[in-house]
Amino acid sequence: MRPDTAQWRTQLDRLHGVALRDCLLEWFDRYQFRGVIASVPVTLTQWLRRAWPLVLRENIPTPLEVLRMQARGMRVVTTLTTYPRLRAPVLNKPDAFSFFRHDLEHGYKFFFSPRLHFGQRGFFIALEAAYDRGVFVPYAGDAEFARQFQYLMSDMNTHPEHSRQYLRAILVEYYLRRESKGPREALSAEAEQALEQVLHAVAPVPTGNGTMKYGVPRRIPAAEGIRDHRLG
Repeated sequence: MRPDTAQWRTQLDRLHGVALRDCLLEWFDRYQFRGVIASVPVTLTQWLRRAWPLVLRENIPTPLEVLRMQARGMRVVTTLTTYPRLRAPVLNKPDAFSFFRHDLEHGYKFFFSPRLHFGQRGFFIALEAAYDRGVFVPYAGDAEFARQFQYLMSDMNTHPEHSRQYLRAILVEYYLRRESKGPREALSAEAEQALEQVLHAVAPVPTGNGTMKYGVPRRIPAAEGIRDHRLG
């Protein structure tokens, strides 16, 4: 059954606080929305319930800001609501609403599985620590590597080993470019050694029971300058 959009608008204008939250929760649970994948209303529902620490921003954070938030167990959601800005492209998305949905999809991928969330966060903690130690400074001057690394920091919510293998791939491509080699040629011994040193900086640690995991400190300070504007 299709909703009565006029009634919805009236309710949105009239309701506030808990009543508005409960109304939105009912809508997200009952209806499917055209052009919106199923994970988006799930993310909104969990946000409204304060179950997932999503951070509302009215600007586009830098990839490094997103990395630091993810290392602290949070994920950003950007809303651009001023006209005509909301109709213009946002990064690689056609408009602000598409970018908003994209952030919510990433929120789902980051939080839906506690075990996967733990692994992702551990990888981002290791990546942030390596970045702050200057591990990636030698690669900063290569525009293609910088673009791919920014994607890794801010736009990749997947299994941590997938992220680590992506890092390996972009390092291999960097050294192939630097050594003027084709994709099927072997890297020099020096390049292989440098590559492995970087990967070691973001490697999982043995657990002692035959498995591997990315360690997450028991406590980690909140990111400076980040305000947590949660719905509700």
